Amino acid sequence: MTSPRPPQSNLSDRNPRVPARTRKGRNAAAVERTIANLRRSDRLVPGDDATIALLRTTAASLDGAEGAYDTAVMGRVHLAAITALLQGHAAPDETDVLDRIIGAIRSA
Repeated sequence: MTSPRPPQSNLSDRNPRVPARTRKGRNAAAVERTIANLRRSDRLVPGDDATIALLRTTAASLDGAEGAYDTAVMGRVHLAAITALLQGHAAPDETDVLDRIIGAIRSA
């Protein structure tokens, strides 16, 4: 008796198809909200275009991932893309103000 074959990974060379998605999944929707918020707060620069494109691609792939392996792989890639976009685009640093307050308290 032959055991059933496990489902193939969408990321596998043996199965290079990309899952078709007709609606945005939760990761793609979250990415669009994040991008919109970064734009509204003027925290994006023209050089972010490639990273934004990569982030949209990884979000769609993560939404279409099937199985634990594909989800884990795409999750890691997506997290790296998010980190790349947000690196250097943090909110105005409030720690400087906090550091000055703490410094003033310590010197008093």
